[in-house]
Amino acid sequence: MRVGIVGGGIGGLTAGKVLHENKIDFTLFEKEHQIGGHAISEKITLPSGSEFYIDLGVFMYIPKYTHKKIDAWVKKCKLEQQETIIDHYFSNPSYGIPLSSLSSPLYYTHKPSYFSRSFLTDTLANFYTSLQGSYSETFEYSYERTKFAFMAMWIVRSPNFAGMSVAHFSKTYNFSRRFLDNYLLPFICCWWGGTAKEALDSDIQIICDSFQIWTKIPYFIFSRGWQSLPLSIANNFGDKLHLNTPAKKVIKRKNKIVIETEKKSYEFDHLIMAAPPGIAQKLLTHFPSDSTSILDGYEHTTTRVYLHQDESWMPRTGHQPLLSFMQNKRGKYTTFWFGKFHPERPKYYLTWGEGIKKPPKDLLLTQDFYRILPNCIFQERAKRYRSIQGRNQLWYCGAHVFYPKQANEIPSLWHGDAMYSGFKVGAKLAKLCYPEKTYRSLGETTC
Repeated sequence: MRVGIVGGGIGGLTAGKVLHENKIDFTLFEKEHQIGGHAISEKITLPSGSEFYIDLGVFMYIPKYTHKKIDAWVKKCKLEQQETIIDHYFSNPSYGIPLSSLSSPLYYTHKPSYFSRSFLTDTLANFYTSLQGSYSETFEYSYERTKFAFMAMWIVRSPNFAGMSVAHFSKTYNFSRRFLDNYLLPFICCWWGGTAKEALDSDIQIICDSFQIWTKIPYFIFSRGWQSLPLSIANNFGDKLHLNTPAKKVIKRKNKIVIETEKKSYEFDHLIMAAPPGIAQKLLTHFPSDSTSILDGYEHTTTRVYLHQDESWMPRTGHQPLLSFMQNKRGKYTTFWFGKFHPERPKYYLTWGEGIKKPPKDLLLTQDFYRILPNCIFQERAKRYRSIQGRNQLWYCGAHVFYPKQANEIPSLWHGDAMYSGFKVGAKLAKLCYPEKTYRSLGETTC
């Protein structure tokens, strides 16, 4: 059996890992010069000679919640982590009610190893940190944030909210434009990229599932960057990776699949499509529609991130936050101070957002990420991939392909889903060759 894999993100690499463990021949095609998809990092060497890593596409690692499906592999490969806290700041001059976790005395009691925020603590912090502006504005804003926090617990458990847009939800349950513009929409745009308008089209149940995770700690970063994860997956099959080799077309010819690149055509028995739906749809135009129609209706965006040393993109507060949500004449943007993870506190920032017409000064690099948005069809599609896997010898994996590990789990678009779907697809193909062998978890493979 020969297998072709399109896409060198975490999902495609994990599928390749399982195939390699089972001595199944495969070739992976990646259009970029490096593997990892969104999990790529930039190494920075400071004047002191010390080094640290800046993640460009994905930042926090939360093993107890978001990344439970990845944790077995991380532990097996002993990928070094650093525990941290996310402090944040919101600023929107249109409403004049800045919000900061830094200004709350409760923030300073947060000990990452021992403290997990309760909704009561968040409620008190919400009120304390919004004590600016008129009393009525302050009360309304604090009340809406607290109301949303409590509703989120209900929303993630009720099937009635699956596929409901943020716009429809906010109108039905009387959330103000102030709450959306100054709090919820900046969060959504930070997590998934896109514009405020695209954020309004997001599935409220997916948003609330992620919102609940946001209120829990501990958080971690990978000491050598998120890219240490894909590198650990691919560390013993580098010869199978064709970097800088984008697939141009995929054709089904009788019982074979042909992948065409700029220089050569390759023939395979099976294809694993590990690219986002928008890219996959363009590649599979010559493929039978009964296995590709699932790709219709997704929404995508391209997020450009700027790595820079321009401190003016941070809020003018006494204590600088890790994560800032700013809305001003420069645009609507998020700035992440990666230097805060390092003892020397160097001025290295990552900025992305909507309507940024002029990039920051002291620019080190820019990077574009093609991203799937969690729109209202996303959940239904994510759950349906399992029913068509292997049809026409085509298999799908990625953050948009959902294999639940427990009841009532919600598709999230997080990297845990990408890795787990890659594992499941690789294991199913291995089962075709070795019916007697069963994989239970990625942790059973070797680093």
